[in-house]
Amino acid sequence: MSFALELYADVSDWQQAERVAEATASSGHVAVVAGRRRRWGRPLPPSIHLDWQQAQDVLSDDADWSEETFTFSNDGRHKLAATVLALSEVLDAGWAVRAYWGGDPLDGEREVTAHELADLIEQSRLDRRTLYRVR
Repeated sequence: MSFALELYADVSDWQQAERVAEATASSGHVAVVAGRRRRWGRPLPPSIHLDWQQAQDVLSDDADWSEETFTFSNDGRHKLAATVLALSEVLDAGWAVRAYWGGDPLDGEREVTAHELADLIEQSRLDRRTLYRVR
């Protein structure tokens, strides 16, 4: 099974996407990257996503696909929590994070503050079937 860590966020313009990327560019974060601006010569709407490799590195080598919550590496959970807090400084409410194994169904959504989400991450308590929406 493959691990997925996804960010669902609308950005108002490319400047906001670049601000998010700048806010998470340090080694203490999981980098958020501005999306592609053009595809096949056509402009694309502004977008952001987590750097795929850095998102993979959040997961601990001891993580087990049979567990309901994810075991994050010590370094990875600190970086992901810092990223969540940085996102809350740049983005409006309504963005979301989901960690799951490929094929896991989405059973529900939970509204949390950025600080509550960061705490869940620090404690390795993200449920694999829940989308966490920041209010």
